[in-house]
Amino acid sequence: MHKIIILYSFFVGSIIWTSCSPYQTNAKVLTRADSLMETQPDSALNLLKRIKQSESFNKSDYALYALLFTQALDKNYIEHTSDSLISIAVNYYQHGTDKNKQAKAFFYLGRVYQDTGNFLGAIEAYLKSIDATPSSEDLLTLIYDNLATCYKSQRLYNKAKQMFWKSHQLNNKRPKEKLYAIRGIASIYALQDSTQMALNYYLKALSMLRNTNDSTWMSAILCDIARTYETIGMHKEAEGYINQSIEYTPKNENASAIYFWKGEILYGLLAYDSASYYLKKATESSDLYTQASIYRTLYQLHTEKGNYQQAIQYNDTALLLSDSLQNLLHHSQLEDILKEHSIEIYKQELTNKHQKRIATLIIGTLAVLLLITSLTVYFCVVNKKTKLQLKLQIIKHQTESTLFKNKLRHLIRVHQNDEVEKENMHNKHIQLWAQMIDVSAKLFETTISHQKLSALETIKFKQEKKLTIEEINLIILDLNKAFNTPSSILSDMCPRLTSDDLLYCMLSYLKTPTNTICLCMRIGSTQALTQRKHRIKKQLDSAVFSYIFEAKAT
Repeated sequence: MHKIIILYSFFVGSIIWTSCSPYQTNAKVLTRADSLMETQPDSALNLLKRIKQSESFNKSDYALYALLFTQALDKNYIEHTSDSLISIAVNYYQHGTDKNKQAKAFFYLGRVYQDTGNFLGAIEAYLKSIDATPSSEDLLTLIYDNLATCYKSQRLYNKAKQMFWKSHQLNNKRPKEKLYAIRGIASIYALQDSTQMALNYYLKALSMLRNTNDSTWMSAILCDIARTYETIGMHKEAEGYINQSIEYTPKNENASAIYFWKGEILYGLLAYDSASYYLKKATESSDLYTQASIYRTLYQLHTEKGNYQQAIQYNDTALLLSDSLQNLLHHSQLEDILKEHSIEIYKQELTNKHQKRIATLIIGTLAVLLLITSLTVYFCVVNKKTKLQLKLQIIKHQTESTLFKNKLRHLIRVHQNDEVEKENMHNKHIQLWAQMIDVSAKLFETTISHQKLSALETIKFKQEKKLTIEEINLIILDLNKAFNTPSSILSDMCPRLTSDDLLYCMLSYLKTPTNTICLCMRIGSTQALTQRKHRIKKQLDSAVFSYIFEAKAT
């Protein structure tokens, strides 16, 4: 009888333990979180956060947990920082039979890579997600849209356009998803300087929105149209659309970007006071690069008004913003050097009380370190002074150039038939531009990017000449910073020049070898450069073209 009672108790206990098993509890939470993911992603994330004991998972539940948790973070707009969790789901599902989860796992691996700046890894993951042929059209739409964004970031504009177009075709019955794809296609046409096509698609998006109450989308599309008109110099049309954009902007949203474009458009209309007002409102933007652009525009505006003191202050602010991140790094490094130096001095003072020889050795060592540090600081100061002098020369030339532009405009209005004087002024303007680009070349020679390009020229074998994406981006950034002013003037002379055209002009002026230019511009053949040069020649003044492509860089 006693044995029967023991067996019965064991049986009942086993049933209770099984019913309360953490495996079953976790499975229920995962199922519930999955059901809430689309409609209440915040609730789904809170449920998943309650699961703390990952050791209680079996392999299947752990993979699902990893997938759902990554998905919940993404849907709650929380930036991904590591691929360690989603990799668990990818490793489990990539060899399984559940193609939809396999596609989801690769998609969210792509989202993680995209957030961490690994665009090539993201593209590969999205393509694998498509290969898994997901059954969900919603997921396929997300894949195409994100894939298009990645291609766009890598300047693969035709591929990006194809992906947006596939998303557009997939969403004939879903207006909002279709609207996103149309706006994406328009943005690609704008980047490719196909302005009319870009406007057609933006206006198509606007017509779709007219019957909705979505003020956020209305504001964004109207701003896009205004920006497009502004780029082709149709300032009046741009002003009309940017005013509508401001009217539709929800009160709780940051309108800094729209105010910036309002200021740019008013600047184009020569309404300097109003432009200055909106540009100052736009400085509330938290984006460092946007603020730098705003202050550069304010500098140009006040230069044209003749407020040179104010213009110089705005230019100083723009330069300060552009260099702030680099300066922070330099300050941190300098603090580390000073701390190490102080520690060494303190050690030397303590040691000197007991061992004179060791103290002498330490003093000698510190003297060498101090000499090296002093020389390093000296050369840094000299380099900074050189850069400052070059920048001041550019500012001086730019001010003179602006005055000549204003004088030329006045001459055109007052003496329309005085062709000789107009020609003289035009030639003087080109001479000032030539002086600016000479100074910019010297400014670029002080950068690490110039050293990198010079090092490539010493490599004998073509197959060994390589540049990483990070190196190319740094070279382009340094070129744009050094040649900012002459490039802006060149763009004003010929608005149809693209950013790639300007990059090619800068590299050509520096007498960069053709193979190196192909590396920097990610072009596979020199024939494409020849065609680009021929197209640029048709657009530029012959003297300017000759100075860039034929004159010897100083």
